[in-house]
Amino acid sequence: MAIINPNVNSHVVFYIPHQDDETLTFGTAIMNHVMGGHNVHVVLLTDGSASGVRTDLGMTELEFTEARNREFEKALNIYGVKPENIDYRNIKDGTLTVAKTDAIIREYEAKYPLAKHKAFSWTDAHVDHKNSGQALKNLLTAGILTDARFYVRRGDNPVGLTLTTEAYNALHLPFYLAVSASYKLINDRLGFYGIGYKSVPTSFDSFEEQPLSRYHKGA
Repeated sequence: MAIINPNVNSHVVFYIPHQDDETLTFGTAIMNHVMGGHNVHVVLLTDGSASGVRTDLGMTELEFTEARNREFEKALNIYGVKPENIDYRNIKDGTLTVAKTDAIIREYEAKYPLAKHKAFSWTDAHVDHKNSGQALKNLLTAGILTDARFYVRRGDNPVGLTLTTEAYNALHLPFYLAVSASYKLINDRLGFYGIGYKSVPTSFDSFEEQPLSRYHKGA
């Protein structure tokens, strides 16, 4: 008997400000949706060029972005996201606005009506994170879309908002560890420099100890 996928027509879109955010904040959510048979789309909003690690490595912004994207692609491949469902918007790191994100979300909602949209919480302290979430919140409030979730970083606990933790399947741990390893890999010949781990080592250590994705709904 053929196995019927109940989510074959379900599209889920993750709006990711920087390379490694997809793992450290959205990792279990992405894995759960891929394993659930949804059509998972991941939109990388910025070029990720503002990290201080770039100076340490002596790279140009373009070289650094390309290296970060290789880590990002390797991670998403492990999660099982299809290459054709990865979208690079290359907005300058630190300059993501509500308006720019609004236009991208509208584009995806028009292409995939009734899609499920995932972004950072508008309560996040980082401007790129905050603005992506604010754009999604505005569209939800206006009724432009109907399904939105707002994710918070490990350790953040926004006041007045109820957080839900994504279900964690211990059988997926080898995948999460492999994803984390993609951000530690150093191989000059292949263009990997361990940028993610060098940038936020304690965050990756915590992720390996307990993969965690938490979200709240619109206020």
